[in-house]
Amino acid sequence: MNTLSTLLLQGTLLDFIIMLIAAEALLLLSWGILRGKKQRILPLLPNLLSGALLMLCVRLAITKAPAEQMLLLLALIFVTHLVDLAIRLRPIIARP
Repeated sequence: MNTLSTLLLQGTLLDFIIMLIAAEALLLLSWGILRGKKQRILPLLPNLLSGALLMLCVRLAITKAPAEQMLLLLALIFVTHLVDLAIRLRPIIARP
């Protein structure tokens, strides 16, 4: 088995992706706070959280974690997805 397959099957590659998503969120928040544009950055967070939780769920599936843990994560992913949709649809629905 090659190195990339090993990293994927052990979950290490997905851990790295999750850390990149967390770093992206921190950088965006820091930039938003420093620039005084926090209100423009905050709506991005549910999308990033949903992606990170999805990567975590895939990691649990690959490493054969209990189904209950994956179901809980899928429920959280659904909630964060609905929050993201609500944020994105608010301007469209509010139009006269």
